[in-house]
Amino acid sequence: MEQQFSPCRRLVVAPRGQLERGFTLVEVLIVISIIAILASISFAGVRIVQEKTRVAQSRTEVSQFTQAIDRYQTDEKIYPGIEQEKITSDDNQFPTLYDRLLGDPKPRGPGGRSSPYLKLTNARVVVEDEDWDEDNDEPEDRWLTTNRSERENSKIKKYYLDPWRNVYVYRCNRGRKGSGWMLYPRSYDFYSFGSNGEDETVLGEDGDDEENDDITN
Repeated sequence: MEQQFSPCRRLVVAPRGQLERGFTLVEVLIVISIIAILASISFAGVRIVQEKTRVAQSRTEVSQFTQAIDRYQTDEKIYPGIEQEKITSDDNQFPTLYDRLLGDPKPRGPGGRSSPYLKLTNARVVVEDEDWDEDNDEPEDRWLTTNRSERENSKIKKYYLDPWRNVYVYRCNRGRKGSGWMLYPRSYDFYSFGSNGEDETVLGEDGDDEENDDITN
């Protein structure tokens, strides 16, 4: 007698390898764990590369500022900010440095043969928000970007952001007696706080063995 075709019978006799089956919960969790581990490794690698890029950029910019300051001193025979009689660990003379290096007001000596002494990225030239509150506001809200008229106004104090969005610090030390906060007395200090945003190069204590990440001249 001729056998009739039956879908049920075909399903029963089909080879085991041809049957479809889903992933178990354990297998799904394993796959998710592997993806998470690979993603974390990838993100960590990206962060390391970004941090190395910021460090390299800051070192380049510190070097550029240092060369500009030295050219200014060669032209004018003085360092920017030397006219300020007293400075403390809280002083940042960058506004004076900005005006001198960019030729506004004009240098007092031979007329600034090399002026302007360097070019800056306008988007990183900032002013301090007068309403910023250290106790209640975020650190990144302290600095406001400038417009052209503000950058050209010598009466407005201007600063320059480093790759970590903190301002660079400049102090003229020439002619001043070394203080406790001047660990490395030089004609001037120019530096970035580095990734941790803390002043460790100048304001630390002599003999402090803790590693710091400040990038300085």
